[in-house]
Amino acid sequence: MFKIITFGLVILFLIGFNSCKYLYKIPKNPKSISIEWHKSGGMLPSYSKVYISNDSCIWINYNEISLHRTVFELSQSEILDLYSTFYNNNFTKIKYFKQEVQDRAGSDIYITIDNITYQLLNSGSHVIQDKFTTNYKVIEQAIIQKYEDANKGKNKDVKIDLSPSITDSKYNVVLYIDRKEVYNEQKSGEFIPIDHTIQNEVIHFKILLMKKSTSPFQTVISKYELTLNKLPSNKDIILILDDGNLILK
Repeated sequence: MFKIITFGLVILFLIGFNSCKYLYKIPKNPKSISIEWHKSGGMLPSYSKVYISNDSCIWINYNEISLHRTVFELSQSEILDLYSTFYNNNFTKIKYFKQEVQDRAGSDIYITIDNITYQLLNSGSHVIQDKFTTNYKVIEQAIIQKYEDANKGKNKDVKIDLSPSITDSKYNVVLYIDRKEVYNEQKSGEFIPIDHTIQNEVIHFKILLMKKSTSPFQTVISKYELTLNKLPSNKDIILILDDGNLILK
C-alpha cells in the first residue's frame, strides 16, 4: 500500500511540474528574452540561423559553398517590440503536428522568456496546423525584418560587369550571384551591367559556359567560381577570365 501511495504521489508531482509552463501567465514585459530561428534546406545542406538576445545577436548562413556569420545589435526596446509580435499572435497557443516526412525544408522558432522555452516547429516531420500558419508567418517575418533593418547600414550597392573574355565566348554564358541565376545569354541576349546590393561585404559568383542548344538540358563546358569576402573600394565590379581563373579586373 505504501508503495502504491508513493508511486501515485510521484506521478502527481511530475504532472504538476510539467504543467507549470502551461499555467504560467505570459508576461507582456519579461525580464529576459532569447529568440532563435532556424531555416533548413531539407535534403540540401544549406541553412540559415538567427539568434537574438539582450546580450548578443548573430545571423549565420550556409549556402553549400561558404559559411557567413553576421553580428548585429538590437536595443532592449527593439527586442521587446519583436517580443510583442509573439505576444500579439498568441505564440503559446500555436500548435503543430508530426508527419512521416523527415527531410522537408522549413523553419523552426524557439523563444525563451524568463527561463521558460517554447517551440514553434515547422520543418522536417513537424508541421504548423493550418489555422496557426498566419500567426507563425507573421512572427517569422518579424524576426527576419529585425535582422534586415539592423543590417541596412552594412549593405553596399555595386554594379557588376563581365569583360569580353567572358561575353565573347562561343558558348552560352550563365551568371549566378549567391546561387541565384541573374543572367542567361540564351534567354536575355547581350549582357547589360547588373545593379546588385551586397550584404556584409560577401558575395559569390559562378559562371557557366554551356553548349548552345534549344533543349532545356544544356551541357556545361566550363565552370568558374569566385567568392569575395571583402569588397573592393570602388562600386564597379568587373569579372574577367584569366588563364582559366575567374578574377576581378
